[in-house]
Amino acid sequence: MRRSYVAPLMLAVLSLGTLTTLPRRAAASAITWGTPQTIAADTDISTAGVLLGAFDFNTGATVNTVPFKAYSLGTPNFTLSPVDTGVNEDSATPPFGSLSPAYHSILRASDGNDAGPLVLTMTGLTPGSNYEFEWWLNATNANSGVFNSTATAGNSVTLVSNTTRQDGGVGQFAIGTLTADLSGQQSITFTGTGSWQITAFELRQLPVSVPEPNGLSVFLLGLACLFGAALRNKLRNA
Repeated sequence: MRRSYVAPLMLAVLSLGTLTTLPRRAAASAITWGTPQTIAADTDISTAGVLLGAFDFNTGATVNTVPFKAYSLGTPNFTLSPVDTGVNEDSATPPFGSLSPAYHSILRASDGNDAGPLVLTMTGLTPGSNYEFEWWLNATNANSGVFNSTATAGNSVTLVSNTTRQDGGVGQFAIGTLTADLSGQQSITFTGTGSWQITAFELRQLPVSVPEPNGLSVFLLGLACLFGAALRNKLRNA
């Protein structure tokens, strides 16, 4: 009796092709930051994916459907050190005066560290999953001083607290994306030229993307089909 090698050979080739489409194991990666944007409207607040946490240093408010909470020590999965908050002056002068009351609320206070860097550590992330981090820096009254703050996680982005350097001016926000590594946590270090280094922030988990088959896997699949057909013909004619 002739032994058929078609099935084992096809299985081996198809298995190799499948391996080429599997996502690579996540490695520690830097945050990829977008360009800083000037604060303008509620729609600044991203609603991509699923919200994991949104915090300010005032009393909390819901902006663009995103519920911000007042940050406090002991907040699960979000550790900010040190915590030294202060309320910035309010202003009715545009452009800050033209923002919604809720947006006013989350931008009215900040956290900082006069003695050095401020570190935010986020835990409970799923290794290999993609996330979006958004943060704000704002000091609407120029009498508070105009200052910069830089967020660093491999890569860096710098925001300015008052883009007009006048009463009623607004600061900036930036969005970064990251892939969680095997530790399931991500740290961001904030350094600045003034007392305040961060005004608000949110973390969102992005939808999982299914990788498209690459050229090698398609080639191997075709090769397996041709090889299997050739073997069947040979065995049939033997």
